[in-house]
Amino acid sequence: YPEDSYNRIWIPAIPSGMVAKIANTTTLSHTTDEQPPDTAIVNTIEAPELINSISLPFNMSKNNSLYYIEAYFTGMEIDDTRSFDIYVNDNYLTTTSPEFENCTGAWTTRNNHTGTLTTVELRPTAESTLPPIISAIEVYTASDPLVTTGTSQDDLDGLAAFISKFEQLQGWSGEPCRPTRWQWLGCNSGGPLRVNSIYLSGYGLEGPLPDFRQMTGLETIVTGNPKLGHPKKENKALTSVVAVILVVVADTSEWLAIDCGSFMSTTENDIDWQTDDRFINTGSNQRLHVFSFEILDSFRLFTEQNKNCYALPMSQPSRYFIRAAFNYGNYDKLLKPPTFDLEIDGNKWMTVVTSLTKIEFYEVIYTSRGDNVSVCLARTKANQFPFISSLEAWPIPDTTYTQMSRSLAWLNSYRYNYGTNDPTMYPTDSYNRIWEPAIPPETVARTADTTILYNTTVEHRPHSAIFDAIESSSSTNSISLSVKIGKANSLNYIETYFTELTALSINDTRSFDMYVDGNYKVTISPEYQNCTGAWAIINEVGTLITAELRPTSESTLPPIISAIELYTASDALITTGTSQDDLNGLAVYTSTFEQLNGWSGEPCLPSDAVWQWLGCTANDPIRVISLYDCSSKLPPPPHVP
Repeated sequence: YPEDSYNRIWIPAIPSGMVAKIANTTTLSHTTDEQPPDTAIVNTIEAPELINSISLPFNMSKNNSLYYIEAYFTGMEIDDTRSFDIYVNDNYLTTTSPEFENCTGAWTTRNNHTGTLTTVELRPTAESTLPPIISAIEVYTASDPLVTTGTSQDDLDGLAAFISKFEQLQGWSGEPCRPTRWQWLGCNSGGPLRVNSIYLSGYGLEGPLPDFRQMTGLETIVTGNPKLGHPKKENKALTSVVAVILVVVADTSEWLAIDCGSFMSTTENDIDWQTDDRFINTGSNQRLHVFSFEILDSFRLFTEQNKNCYALPMSQPSRYFIRAAFNYGNYDKLLKPPTFDLEIDGNKWMTVVTSLTKIEFYEVIYTSRGDNVSVCLARTKANQFPFISSLEAWPIPDTTYTQMSRSLAWLNSYRYNYGTNDPTMYPTDSYNRIWEPAIPPETVARTADTTILYNTTVEHRPHSAIFDAIESSSSTNSISLSVKIGKANSLNYIETYFTELTALSINDTRSFDMYVDGNYKVTISPEYQNCTGAWAIINEVGTLITAELRPTSESTLPPIISAIELYTASDALITTGTSQDDLNGLAVYTSTFEQLNGWSGEPCLPSDAVWQWLGCTANDPIRVISLYDCSSKLPPPPHVP
């Protein structure tokens, strides 16, 4: 433009071997309906010889495409004869004889079935006294069939309510589901186009959700903040007939994740992993270089002291999940995975038995007593040096696991997701738990015929895992689940989860009795699109716990179970540790002598993990009675009252 009154852009071209020509006139008495600009028509290319053809190849954008080609011609001279045949991919199209001071065109619409290359060829006829000539060409490729209907108008109206409600979403516009869906939506792929998921994590949204009752295809809303859209009775959007899974994603800003032994911080799945320098002063950083999972590729190794402690900042008093991970990976090339103790605030947590072949995880539910929790690794065997790959702590909502006494620590023994072969973890589990997959012998894996869930338990088992389950092999068979626990004469907490996987016919019934170690606990009738739970506190004399689901006489369908959790209570936790006077005195020592700076945590407890340079009484309160200068390199101690 302005040479082209239709504002098209014409790219100049003189193909190799061709001769550029300019007409000896600038007057056109006639042109085509497409009206190519006059300045383009009077410029042409010509084959170098009468016997030569003009060959024009074009690379199309896709295979098997419908294309449109239009070529434009005008005569350069009054005398002589110029005529040539037009072929497209060797298929004859027409014969043309350009006219002086007139523009003529030739067009075709064809399907290209041979690939992406299309060739237009101008071949001179036997009668022609001049070579082929061409002024201009246009080539268009047709799109795939255009959509005639987009996202449901009900969903568009619902999304408009979300966008107008939250300032952070107000830049989103256009068709939400196709061809590229908005990054915070999920849409179905068949039938009328509907929005089935909304993902609001990471947008910093707060407050009630707007009314989205018209979005009847919506199944899941994932929030990024517990303050966003909690299902309250007054929230009409969440108490409507729309069946919505409201998934509250945990606020990971309150989580503490330590990538032990790493030299740099990183973020993975919205969790900020920190180096451990702020939390411990002893040990050395090491790397395995064998695993792709970066968080477990490094570890902190402790070869000097008999006890090394992490100080984890906590809110008081709050319950936390605390998890430690150990990836031996044969780092020392000795094929001897070490064994050592794990302690928490002076209490023995667990004896860690590391493995040559797998990563070991140890997890506990613990109530903090102050603004720090001490997690220690204690060497218990000669030349078996403690190490740790990662250490995590995150708060637990007060509404969960309410039957567990807060005066005890609860050690996670088992957490199984039945009916699947894949582990489940964060972000699928918003509470960062790890669910191991399991399909026990003589059971059958089943999957629900729905992804809609109306209700779930307060423990918020991950929704995607609820829809997997195991079923006994027949309606008369029981499901027997036996697990070994770490110690005899222990208090244990067991929680089981159930959902009906299909809408039962009027003649079908599923019900079964739950027994633990032969003792009846409850009768279960799973509900379709609801997750229910059953729990029990068990005093176990031995080390084997068996949960059994026995079909009732009325049941026409076999027992079924989706998941199970088992926790074992710790021994009674210490309520008083080393005398505060002695703690103050030891702080003077550790701050005075650089060689002692790494000592921290409870110095006298547990009794088999006293700091190696101390002697302590067993009285209450516990007192330090001896100091041993094992190194013979320390100067006389300061005066400590």
